[in-house]
Amino acid sequence: MFWGKKTDHSASIEKIALSLIETGQETGVLPFLSLKEAAEYANDKSPLISPGFVQCHATIGTGFYNLEFKPHPEKGVYMSAYYYGEANDL
Repeated sequence: MFWGKKTDHSASIEKIALSLIETGQETGVLPFLSLKEAAEYANDKSPLISPGFVQCHATIGTGFYNLEFKPHPEKGVYMSAYYYGEANDL
């Protein structure tokens, strides 16, 4: 049935990353995400995963981004987003 079904947070992660870039913020809190889920998101995106830290490169729309995730002390993770430029130009 439905137990054990994993939620794919990719769309939410990418929407929030774009929002952070557009508003000039580098870091935001994603209370719905765990570091393990961040590692699953990064799995096929040139990941760098170590205890307490996940980093990856993601193409979102036409842009190329670096996303970093660190644990939040209470709930969820901090996500930092950095825009590198148009993916086709890199």
